[in-house]
Amino acid sequence: MTAKLTLLRAAERVTPTLRRIGLGGLIDRAAGGMSGQLGQMTTDFEGFSISTGQIGHVYYMRDLLEDEHDRYFRRLLVEAIPAGGTVLEGGAHIGVMTLFAARAVGESGRVITFEPNAETLPVLARNVAANGFADRVTVVPLGLSAEEATHTFHISGGGETSSLHDPGTSSHSITITTVPADAWFPADATIDVVKLDIEGNEVEAVRGMQRLLREAGPGITVFAECNPEMLARAGQSPATLIAALEDCRLHVEWIDDVEGRVRAIDDEMLRRGYVNLRCTRASNH
Repeated sequence: MTAKLTLLRAAERVTPTLRRIGLGGLIDRAAGGMSGQLGQMTTDFEGFSISTGQIGHVYYMRDLLEDEHDRYFRRLLVEAIPAGGTVLEGGAHIGVMTLFAARAVGESGRVITFEPNAETLPVLARNVAANGFADRVTVVPLGLSAEEATHTFHISGGGETSSLHDPGTSSHSITITTVPADAWFPADATIDVVKLDIEGNEVEAVRGMQRLLREAGPGITVFAECNPEMLARAGQSPATLIAALEDCRLHVEWIDDVEGRVRAIDDEMLRRGYVNLRCTRASNH
């Protein structure tokens, strides 16, 4: 991967200059020829072998390799997952966090991951199988929401920022189906950890899993992305997301990945913008 990232960085540096002198068309043609080769690659990442399917995935992996902030979030997620437990994941992308969850639950655990992007699903399945987790990971090709319905799904970047709610950077769209987790899981199902990264639809997803969350044991932990811009595009806000989680008898905090600690909801969280929330069973219920 190092050689390909070096090539990408060189292209990033020279492209603006070439466009200014009228050679943008040449760059576009070259990019089209290179994207397939650069996008198909495999890299080692914290003990996993991770394949990519297109150039956007390569940029995504580059960010993971170079950004230390996600490391604290991954540690908290893994620490919350009990051996033999069940993890519900909303938004798997190419499966990086799916792999961490699968390793944490062990051979007797289960990871149920909902990923509606048909363009990403083959890469996700390949990564799950390549790392030996096909027996403990179930990939569900649906989105999570409060109701079963079909929707327009806006594809953006390498897929990691694709959303039901147009982020303004989408390149094209596809049709997907959403389902409430409460309707998909059997009535007696128990969940230990939930991870939601679904670009603004977190409120609706939580509303669609109220039974699962309210009936979960005292060790339940929910990790939910809180992206004010994407929540606003969905007609929601950080306040409505927090309220939906609290309505499920959860105590909500936010993950300060800069300082490496979990903090009570405060004004600093709103100033940061995009953060991840960690929610545990409220002690007063």
